[in-house]
Amino acid sequence: SHPSYLDDVNVQSIAPVKPNVAHHLLLADDFNDNALDTGKWQVNPFDGSATEQNDRMELLGRDHLVTASEFDPLDTSGLRVAGIWQFDSSDDFMQILTRSDGIPSGTWGETQNGIEFVASATSDNMTIRGRGSASVTGATTESLTIGAGSTFMFEVLDDGANLTLTMTEIGGLGQMATVTATSLTDMPTDYIVFHGREGSRLSYLDNVYISSLAIPEPAAVLLLALGAPVVFLGWGRKRKKRG
Repeated sequence: SHPSYLDDVNVQSIAPVKPNVAHHLLLADDFNDNALDTGKWQVNPFDGSATEQNDRMELLGRDHLVTASEFDPLDTSGLRVAGIWQFDSSDDFMQILTRSDGIPSGTWGETQNGIEFVASATSDNMTIRGRGSASVTGATTESLTIGAGSTFMFEVLDDGANLTLTMTEIGGLGQMATVTATSLTDMPTDYIVFHGREGSRLSYLDNVYISSLAIPEPAAVLLLALGAPVVFLGWGRKRKKRG
């Protein structure tokens, strides 16, 4: 028999995107049943499709995948939106919005209103910006090399004032980058939105977790840790907007 040789082994740990047990889970979807859960999501069409298939969401063109319920970061003591995004091409965008109306508008189907967290394979950078009546200040920009097939874990944080987007590459170059901004805009609608670029560009979305940054009472944390069902009241309701 002849000997075998093993060389250049790379073992990589992938941190889970599921929220810490201390945070209230508001919505979770692994998209593994290949049928869109209309209790969680709605699709606002523009020029493509948003289809749950192959155990993931496949976002073609600039159709908007929008939460069925609104999630106001001031009602929830802050929001965390996390998941996995794969770029099929090297000229696509990842665009995630909080405090949004989820309405595509204009020639290119950009979201009409909201706080937009964006990573662009076209310009190889990431930033945070406001759409429509949403005002963003102090936004930073970071470089991020994104090619066809690049896959990232994303984490969006919005506490009603402070904004953060962190991208962590799975495989590839193992990149990680974070951008920040601030926004005090109190929007009239607070949907969370996912969409990509117009035309034939295709992106894949998976393992989405939306959670509150509020820390529950110690007894509730213990029940969660033990796996007991806990019902938290009041989320998903809209508070009365300020003046």
